[in-house]
Amino acid sequence: MPKEFIKYVPESISLKDLVDTWVDIYCDDQYCVVVNNLKDHPTTMKRLGISSQLTNIYQSEVVICSFEKLEDAKTIFLSLCTPEHPYSYFYAKGKFISDSIDENLTIELDSRNE
Repeated sequence: MPKEFIKYVPESISLKDLVDTWVDIYCDDQYCVVVNNLKDHPTTMKRLGISSQLTNIYQSEVVICSFEKLEDAKTIFLSLCTPEHPYSYFYAKGKFISDSIDENLTIELDSRNE
């Protein structure tokens, strides 16, 4: 019996690409801090006060925290920009701004993103 060749198109999608899409669709009018592998950082979870709020935290690769106020998001994000905290991203109005290991970290937004 001959084997049929099955045609398909493989797609490789990074976690960052998925997060970018999620934030663009669902958080286009907010400021977001995305925290990677939060489940591996129980002290950070407790400090942020979200360990008991998410029932599926131990199955999650990322946690997306959305904020209405820029200053609130900046405060949380900047507090995560140290080596002992999980890798994080900062988004403003659906657009990627910076990550927590950016050596020239500044969160300066132009008038389009404020």
